[in-house]
Amino acid sequence: MLRTLLALTSLLLTAPAAAQEREDPVVFITSLLEHFNEGDMEDYAERFAYPHGRVLGDAFTIIDDRQIPLRTYDVMRASGWAYSRFNEIEVLEANNQSALLRVNFSRFNEDDVIIQNVTAYYTLVLKDGSWKIVNLLAVGQSLAGMQMDGGR
Repeated sequence: MLRTLLALTSLLLTAPAAAQEREDPVVFITSLLEHFNEGDMEDYAERFAYPHGRVLGDAFTIIDDRQIPLRTYDVMRASGWAYSRFNEIEVLEANNQSALLRVNFSRFNEDDVIIQNVTAYYTLVLKDGSWKIVNLLAVGQSLAGMQMDGGR
């Protein structure tokens, strides 16, 4: 009986350690924004699965070209965007293989004035030990300038 109790206790103590080896979804999404703000588009593009789906405003696009996030960044910079900041991050559902996050963030210009507020829903899946974005749905003030070209 004691051996069974010790074995069960050992299992309970080691299981969370194994689960913690993967990045927390909130840490993942926070890091995504940090790298985007820094202009590290290679890291940003690496965080998406290819292909992945995007719903921006009323347009649905399947993205299978890794260059599209680079063009998105350039479009945003040309529109006067300087950086973005999260207002809220909520994990709606999560398990060991997938997660659904709702994030609300603001985009700012160089004068620290909000130029856009966005709520986005990110669907993540664990692939090869890392989270990947498989779908992004964003709603907010005029997303017309953020449409992706080159998708299907």
